[in-house]
Amino acid sequence: MANKKVSSKKKKSQPRGQQNAQKKAAPKKEEVRDVVTLEFDDGKEQACFIEGIFDCGGQDYIALVPDDKSGDVYIYKYIQIDEENYRLEDEADEEKFAAAVREYEDIVGYKREA
Repeated sequence: MANKKVSSKKKKSQPRGQQNAQKKAAPKKEEVRDVVTLEFDDGKEQACFIEGIFDCGGQDYIALVPDDKSGDVYIYKYIQIDEENYRLEDEADEEKFAAAVREYEDIVGYKREA
């Protein structure tokens, strides 16, 4: 389970999929993205870009992309506490988690093998 710390930092990054663009292409405008820092139970921390918040089955989820260029995406339940605060939780129900992953993949256009 990961505890969430909200960082007010913003980092510049290239839009997803633009990292491998050829150098001859015209320079793309870098976007500024919100960053959260996940603190894991073992004390390790991982800064992540917020990819997006989406609904699946009436529950909000958040997709986070680590800034380590691993290609991973972390998906957590997103619980809004008030206008400025929220909490992230692991989805304990495997079927709900699998449905959230499928929903995220559909949103980003990921093609699954048959």
